[in-house]
Amino acid sequence: EETWAKAAVEAGYWKGTLWAPPLNNSSQVLFYNKDLFDKAGLAYPPVDVNQRWTWKQVVEAARKITNPDLGIWGFSFDQVNRYYQLQPLPESLGGGSGVSEDGLSVKGYLTNEGWIKAFTFYHDLYEKWKVSPRGVTPAEIPPMFGAGKIGIFVGGLWNIPDFVEAGVNFAVAPHPYFAEGVPVTPTNSWHVGVWSYTQKPDLAVKLVRYLTMDPEVAITWLEKHGQFPADKASLRHIMIDPTYSTQPWIAYRIAAYEAEHTAVTRARTPGFLEFEEILLDTFEDIRNGADPKTSLMMAESRIERAMRRYR
Repeated sequence: EETWAKAAVEAGYWKGTLWAPPLNNSSQVLFYNKDLFDKAGLAYPPVDVNQRWTWKQVVEAARKITNPDLGIWGFSFDQVNRYYQLQPLPESLGGGSGVSEDGLSVKGYLTNEGWIKAFTFYHDLYEKWKVSPRGVTPAEIPPMFGAGKIGIFVGGLWNIPDFVEAGVNFAVAPHPYFAEGVPVTPTNSWHVGVWSYTQKPDLAVKLVRYLTMDPEVAITWLEKHGQFPADKASLRHIMIDPTYSTQPWIAYRIAAYEAEHTAVTRARTPGFLEFEEILLDTFEDIRNGADPKTSLMMAESRIERAMRRYR
């Protein structure tokens, strides 16, 4: 456990047993279009994690940037309707992951004050403030930022090479949070385990150890493919390597800090597929104007029924 960032390795545990260590990790930052900020007369968000923007500041800036006549939106999430992307909203407000500690129930966990307040905010981005675009899929959002049609974009590090190639004038800052809450960021990625029917378990274990515990492997993945690492040695490498000291690559240093201080693993439950699918539909409904509290109550009931098979 001392090898990997805490939230990264936690995802590989179930009932006290580590089933699969992390191969790599993920994190998210705030991307902003410098040209749209300049045009709106806005100051850039600080890169200092201790001065990260609040969601209120994001909305204030987004309202000044939004121009429907030109097809320009002030703000968008990357994966606009997915749990991984939106989990930090209720978590920041103390609402938790949405699942009970034993992973077998959601009753009361999706309708607490933190969740309702978080998704009222999410609803208002589209319905009240009208700073975020409806009718677009997660696959369509990053190209919109790359084309200069979105001013603020909260998304994954994997977008950086595409935005650089697109030639958009952008920079990054830490993930926002609610001022009345705490900073929280999403995390987790691929894990590697050993098949129980393998004919050569000793060799398989050696391979898993090599892939997940050798810093050279993680750093190579980082440098060749931009894959954010899960092991602590590679995170230390990011903090001292000058490659990651300037924009936009400083996003990896921000992410290295987040991995150790603000990252939370996704809800751990054997019913995660049902949980995620129902919440995706729910978030899409809220995004399109449905009442947040009613929608979350319906989702809670649906997921609770789906989880009966695992009890």
